[in-house]
Amino acid sequence: MELKEIDYSYYCFLQEALIDLDAAEVLNDKEIYSKSVLLFKQSVEMSCKYLGLLWKIIPPTDGKRNIGYIPNKIFKDFFSTDVLRQIKGEFLFKQFENELNSYTSLADKINYLINEITTALHLEVIKRKDNQTAIEAIITFYRAMGYKNYTDIEFLEKKKGDKKVETEIEEHRKTVNNIGICVLCQMFMSFLVWGNIEDTRYPDITTSKTSMDNYSKSSIITKNLTWFFEIQRKCLNMMTDFHQKQAWLKSI
Repeated sequence: MELKEIDYSYYCFLQEALIDLDAAEVLNDKEIYSKSVLLFKQSVEMSCKYLGLLWKIIPPTDGKRNIGYIPNKIFKDFFSTDVLRQIKGEFLFKQFENELNSYTSLADKINYLINEITTALHLEVIKRKDNQTAIEAIITFYRAMGYKNYTDIEFLEKKKGDKKVETEIEEHRKTVNNIGICVLCQMFMSFLVWGNIEDTRYPDITTSKTSMDNYSKSSIITKNLTWFFEIQRKCLNMMTDFHQKQAWLKSI
């Protein structure tokens, strides 16, 4: 996507995400865990919607303040917009989604998310050996990683020698950078956001319990909340830096 096609007026969503995160940390320190979880989720939702607006996945807001768009759907839609993203998305989104859904307990889901985010934070550029094309490097990488969709690998095999595809794949090969890592982490955390919002916001009339009764210091989310705060702040800092640099490039 060229810079001239991007609307950089959505920076307020990143600012809102930072405000939510700051508030979540304060509430966590005061051991008001249910509201801390709620505001953390809202922070991730805001930053995901920033990406959705930036990529034009979410339609223009037309001044609306409330954007009803499921965070993880932003990434599903993003990865379905062209052939390259479909290949990347099949590997990064669908495989992840299927694996996450295979876990039944919340503890297992959160541990899986932590492992995936930790892996993403240590990603490196896909290496290309001497005399190896970018397409060959991607195919080698996918096979080494146990990529299951052989139809996509077959598609890449057929595109060997296609200069246009080779150029695009070479750009794809080098996209592992701060913003790429940040997008992955946002995608993973978007699955943590959706669902169970009610138990952080409302009391349960049937049991006369408040949202605070659903979360304690030993709750699986609460125990890992500080770690998730750290990752979210790192992502927000990366996106803020990216936004400022791209907005500057657009202005010159």
